[in-house]
Amino acid sequence: MSHTVGPITITPDTAGARIDIAAGISDADRETVHRHLTDPGGLAGLLAALAAPTTPERGDELTDTLNGLATAKLLAERYTPRLALIARDRDAWSWRRIGAAIGTSHSTAERQVTAIRRQWASAGLWVDAAGVHDGTTAASRHLDEADRITVAQGLAHARESKGRVWETPVTFTVPPLVAGSPITVTVHHRDDAGPGHTSQITLY
Repeated sequence: MSHTVGPITITPDTAGARIDIAAGISDADRETVHRHLTDPGGLAGLLAALAAPTTPERGDELTDTLNGLATAKLLAERYTPRLALIARDRDAWSWRRIGAAIGTSHSTAERQVTAIRRQWASAGLWVDAAGVHDGTTAASRHLDEADRITVAQGLAHARESKGRVWETPVTFTVPPLVAGSPITVTVHHRDDAGPGHTSQITLY
């Protein structure tokens, strides 16, 4: 019998020897997979399964869950660079922290994240402290697809150019685009010790 917590569905087989964990991700939803894998409800689902008490009626659910984590491992391997991009551009993780988390060098982590950031930019997606912007968020829904691609590619270039200037989480405010005019984006820098500050960048 299956049970669901957030986007995680846990299904033991009839013999109770293993359990399948599905994260609610379809092939058609690859570009928004980050929403499922970073959703607190999804993490809660895994933790709830691991923490479930063992009873005669339910069997050893902890063992069943651990047996089923192969599926989660495959998902993690497939989407690790995307999660690393979110860790970098949403949460401002350092390259060394990301490298340590995914078991690689900080330079390799930087190359992987840069490649994914450029791939997403070509699809009109960018990431900031408020999350992933794909045309459905307040920061992006006023832009059509072509404008989102222009902005995302400009922000990707700016990310790669600014270096340590954006070592704290930043939020971008993008105005409507005017044909033939540069885009001036407001950048709000978050500061744990205070309200933060704002700056601007111009994308051409």
